[in-house]
Amino acid sequence: MFSARNIIVLLIIFAASGFAFLLLRQSSPPIIAPSPTPTESSNIVTIQSVPEIETSEVHSPDGKMKLIMEKTANGENMTYSFSVSETAQNIRNEIYSKTVLPGTNFELFPNAWSPDNKYFFITEENITSVDYFVFKANGESISSSEQYINVVPLFVARNTGFTLSEITGWDSETLLHIYTTREDGSRGASFWFEIPSKAIIQLASR
Repeated sequence: MFSARNIIVLLIIFAASGFAFLLLRQSSPPIIAPSPTPTESSNIVTIQSVPEIETSEVHSPDGKMKLIMEKTANGENMTYSFSVSETAQNIRNEIYSKTVLPGTNFELFPNAWSPDNKYFFITEENITSVDYFVFKANGESISSSEQYINVVPLFVARNTGFTLSEITGWDSETLLHIYTTREDGSRGASFWFEIPSKAIIQLASR
């Protein structure tokens, strides 16, 4: 049997041991978990820029077809893409695409479509000149050697004595109406440009 004295001694020993344990725990340095080692990619931020696309379109006279022009910045240059689609559908047939330097641009006109929806024309303009391109709306080439017809050089080669000033639209399914100027800047004769024969027909003056 334990005597009262022995019990007191044991209690003193336990108390001293507990006090010593607390002192050791408080004096021990805190354990700090190591930080993860940074990787090379931790300081890299990837930014993906989406090119801004400016879209224009013109509908055919009967409203069944639409010609779509998309303009996309490509650095300092500009990329133009042209496609054709039925108005009731969203399936595009890409016809033509070109990247141009600053100062050159393409345009659509409300009367771009031929009355039968088989042809359309667009313009390419820069500081010194304007060109008129005629395409087949189904995406086929105008001929075996040409994707499209550029009207201006053909008119210049005809040596009519007039300068082509503007193509205003279609007088029939195959005839583009051409206005001209004289050397003094006054209004000149009018012409038809026939597609696909490329015939240039002077109209009677009134």
